[in-house]
Amino acid sequence: MKWVIHEAVRQMKEWERFASEVENFGHKVQVYGDLLSPPDGDFVRCPVYHSIKYNSHRGVFCNLDELDACSFYSKLPYDSLGRHFACVKMKEVRYKLSEFRENGILGDKFFIKASKFGKRAGSHVISLNEIPYYTDKYKVDEDEMMLLAAPVNFTSEYRVIVKEDKPLVACQYKSHGKMDEQELTPDKEDSILNWVYENVINYYTPKCKLYVIDIGLIDGSKMSVVEMNSFSSSGFYKCNITRLLKGINK
Repeated sequence: MKWVIHEAVRQMKEWERFASEVENFGHKVQVYGDLLSPPDGDFVRCPVYHSIKYNSHRGVFCNLDELDACSFYSKLPYDSLGRHFACVKMKEVRYKLSEFRENGILGDKFFIKASKFGKRAGSHVISLNEIPYYTDKYKVDEDEMMLLAAPVNFTSEYRVIVKEDKPLVACQYKSHGKMDEQELTPDKEDSILNWVYENVINYYTPKCKLYVIDIGLIDGSKMSVVEMNSFSSSGFYKCNITRLLKGINK
C-alpha cells in the first residue's frame, strides 16, 4: 500500500506517530510539493484545497457533494442532530429570520456556516447585527448556500474515521470549545463508534472509501452530528493509528 503525502502534512503534530506506524505496516510513503499534483498512490494526505482540486485523483476521491452539510443534515433524523436547522442562500438569511424564529429554529443568535465542503465561510455563532461583518470577513457570495442551526453547547467533540460503512477509530479533539486532544478508553471509543453507526451511517453513507464524521456531546448528555469531512485533509488527532491502519488494510 502506498501513501502520498503533501509536504505540509509533515508539519502536523501527528506526523511522527503516523510515519512510524506506516513503516511498521510496510507501507510506502511518497512526499510531493505544493506546485505538483499528487503522484499515484492508494491514499493521499493533503490540505483542503488539494483535496478539492484533485478530488477525482486516485487516493483522494470522495463525492464532495455528499459532504455538503445541507445535503447530509437533511437525511438524518432530529435525534441524530439534536437541534433544528435550515438551509438558505446568504441573501435570504436576514429576510427569513422571523420565519425561523416562529418555527423554533433560531433565537437571537444562530450558528452559521457555508454548506459546501471546503468553503472559507467558517462556523460561527452570530446575531442579526453581525451578518455584515461575517459576510465581509469571509467574502460570502449572496447566492452561497448556508447552513443555519440553533446554537448548542458542545461539552466535548470527537473525531470518527470511517471506512465505507464501518467506523474504525475515534478520539476527542475539543472540550468546551477549545482544542483538547485526548485518547479514549476502549469502552468510550466503542460507545461512540456504535452511536455513529446507528445514528448516522444507518441513515446516510457518502460515496467515499474513507471519510471523517465529527460528533459532539451537548451539555454533557446528548450526542449530535457536527459535520463530515474528507479523510485526505482531516487530522487524526489522538486517534489510534495502529487500529486505523489495520482497519484500512482489511
